[in-house]
Amino acid sequence: MYFCKGNDHPDSLVIDCQVEVFYSVTYFALIIKREAMVVRQHDRSETLVSVSLGDLFMNVPANVSKYCRSLIFIIIFLLFGCTPNKLEPIGHLDIELGTAFNTTIADGYVYIANGFDGLVIVDVTDPERPREVSRYETEGRLNDIAILDDVLYLSIAGKGIISLDVTEKGSPEFISEYSIGENTVWSWISIKDNLLLDWRRSRSMLNNGRLTLFEARDTQLIQLESLEFFIGEPLSVQDEYLFTYSPIGSHNNLQIVDLNQLKITSRHSTGQNEIVSLTFSEDKSMALSVNVYGDGSMIYDTTNLTSPIPYDSRIEIGGPAGYVHNNLAYFINPLGGLFVYDVEDPNQPNLIATYKPQRDERWHLFDLKGDGSYIYLFDKRRGVLIFDIADVVSQK
Repeated sequence: MYFCKGNDHPDSLVIDCQVEVFYSVTYFALIIKREAMVVRQHDRSETLVSVSLGDLFMNVPANVSKYCRSLIFIIIFLLFGCTPNKLEPIGHLDIELGTAFNTTIADGYVYIANGFDGLVIVDVTDPERPREVSRYETEGRLNDIAILDDVLYLSIAGKGIISLDVTEKGSPEFISEYSIGENTVWSWISIKDNLLLDWRRSRSMLNNGRLTLFEARDTQLIQLESLEFFIGEPLSVQDEYLFTYSPIGSHNNLQIVDLNQLKITSRHSTGQNEIVSLTFSEDKSMALSVNVYGDGSMIYDTTNLTSPIPYDSRIEIGGPAGYVHNNLAYFINPLGGLFVYDVEDPNQPNLIATYKPQRDERWHLFDLKGDGSYIYLFDKRRGVLIFDIADVVSQK
């Protein structure tokens, strides 16, 4: 994947384009992979016009032969192209995670919600030599997990919440079970300070869900509130707000729920974009909205948490998860690998590094996490891959 810039247009156009070069046995094929983004300054405002690099190339006069056209395109590529750096993992744990859904990281350990195969705990205190330390079987599908101190909460669809004492990582101990949502097909859990949120949806609820709030006191859960309302799919908890994705009719929305009042405070249209993940920077001033694979991803100014403002850019990498740290945005595509963008200027994100599978490798990435020092990729077939953020920063 390549990135090029030019600013010599008479109308002061800035053209950003990305193309990917594939090598075959006999020929070089130059295939368009990204759109060109044209920014025109006009009356002190910016208007984004999306055009195809192919359209620009086809404007070469018709009497020029196809061979000359190819030569012109190759010359343009050689003049303006530059290759993003290729990353390599520093550590890899090869384990099957075929039914895994979500992960969380705390104090040098990775906790993996491995669906019908239960819980997997991985020691990453030495990131170059990650190792599996224990497993815990669950009855039902383990959808999500959350941790507070040394208590791990397991959210199991159709069953409820199980709490485990993980003081000894090699031998998790059962603490208690809280039955909730016996007919649910999907569940989500998050914990903020001592407030635990459990969301569940049954087949009859459609886009509705039941949100239950608990106080996590010592090793017990005390139910505070429980109500069913139209909040859509939970994405993230920031301060006293729950961010959710909610399709309404033919429109998709980013909704913000005030957890103190348990009501929707604002709703922001995302057009046709279906959000699957929302992750925030450390200071909460920036959020990455990772959308389904065909919709790409967006960056929001979240200085005011209740009024997110989308930047003009769109990153055409869609997938299940993202992470942002120190003006670097990390994305995964299930079959395409890891992509790192410099978002110091959120209106013009630049691809700076990638990690892609080999042609003979079969991938299915399902999650991405970061802890400020390392990036963790989780793949259903290849297990856990770890990257040093310092290696990425050096590419800027």
